Amino acid sequence: MSTPHQQRAARPAGDPAWQPVLEPDPRMGFDSEPWPAFEPRRTGHPAPARPGPSPEGYRPSPERYPERHPTHPERRGPSPRPHPDSLRRPDPRRPESRPSHPRPEPHPRPEPGPPRRTGFRFLPQILAILLLAGGVVGYFAGTSAIRLVDDGSSRTFRTYATTVKGLLHHAGLTLHKHDAVQPAPPTALRNGDKVVVQRGRPVTLTLDGVTKQRWVTTRTVKALISDLKIDGKYRASAQPATAIPREGMRLTIRTEKRLTLIADGEKTKLTTYAATPAELLKAQNVKLEGRDEVKPKIGETLAGAKEVRVVRVTVKAKQETVKLDPPVKTKKNKAWMVDQKLTVDPGKAGKADQEVEYIYRDGKFSERKVISEKTLVKPKPAVVRKGTKPYPKDDTGLNWAALAQCESGGNPRSVSANGMYHGLYQFNVQMWQRMGGIGLPSQATPREQTYRAILLYQAAGSDQWPHCGSRLYS
Repeated sequence: MSTPHQQRAARPAGDPAWQPVLEPDPRMGFDSEPWPAFEPRRTGHPAPARPGPSPEGYRPSPERYPERHPTHPERRGPSPRPHPDSLRRPDPRRPESRPSHPRPEPHPRPEPGPPRRTGFRFLPQILAILLLAGGVVGYFAGTSAIRLVDDGSSRTFRTYATTVKGLLHHAGLTLHKHDAVQPAPPTALRNGDKVVVQRGRPVTLTLDGVTKQRWVTTRTVKALISDLKIDGKYRASAQPATAIPREGMRLTIRTEKRLTLIADGEKTKLTTYAATPAELLKAQNVKLEGRDEVKPKIGETLAGAKEVRVVRVTVKAKQETVKLDPPVKTKKNKAWMVDQKLTVDPGKAGKADQEVEYIYRDGKFSERKVISEKTLVKPKPAVVRKGTKPYPKDDTGLNWAALAQCESGGNPRSVSANGMYHGLYQFNVQMWQRMGGIGLPSQATPREQTYRAILLYQAAGSDQWPHCGSRLYS
């Protein structure tokens, strides 16, 4: 007796183009969803027969494809997915849901062989772990932990370096010309030390009117002002907490000053932040006229100044005819002592017209200034001979100062009442010239007069000074 499935799948006689409409076989257990229906098509050609569900559950037939069957001993690779009939639990209430074919016997597993030696299976991994652990321990045991602060950024750096210079090289830090490091690069390092690197920054600083380009290592305006050691109050163009960038900045600082302003006869005590006298006078509404002067000068700084003085200047111009002194020509004489000088030709004075200014400061005459000059009579130069021979050392050991005090009272220009004796040692003109002197003794220098007195003593002794000669031995 055929099943309803077989009845629906039977081929009608005499219709070669008919194709069956397949429905699920209840034996397959797929009763939840029907098979897709195959509509008959009429193409004029008979359709190939489509087999129905295999009672073996679509498994390859072991008789037809023995090498493809899961149970074949020569089968290689993973086993195919088992048929749902082999996994589905039979429902006792539905006998038709039970599998209609016996389950295939599993492929017998090979008999276990002798046990394998696995004692050294993980030996390479164990050795690698031990080597890694030993390297880590050796690294931490052989290195030093240094606190490295680079421009305010702090980190802990482990290094084999023994000096600050080696640490910077290991950390890849380069010091530029204006950078600073503490401690110094040659300093030896110990575990736990701290190394601070400060980067240089260009700052255009205007302090009380004086502008300078400075390189600083401070990172804030407050720290820079602290380095400048500014005492007292100040005013800055930036807030103290402002950071100084690495590319630099411009900063203006004015300090508080206590000083006295003197102008037009009045003294005024002031407290000001002005940087220069010009700013101070503008703030005090003091005007300068003509050639008025300010001390300190109008553009100088007021830092450290105790007073600012305004000087009123008055100028009077005049035309004058004046006498021109002759210029002096000097001729050297090697035979004369260095202080000996003789005017050979006194020359002749000239005459000139001058345009002059008489300058008065605060109403008092201060100076005469020549603006222009026109020569009317050219002066004739004077000629003077001058010695170049140095004086010898005094080896007499006598008290020449006591003799001079006794003879002339220590006055090198002294002249006796009768006009015969001159100078410190009261030489007469004849004796002076015999000792090599020129001119008058009272016109010579004290050193030359003493030198001529030593020559006279060596020639005639102390008897040349009958009243005061004994003072030489005092």
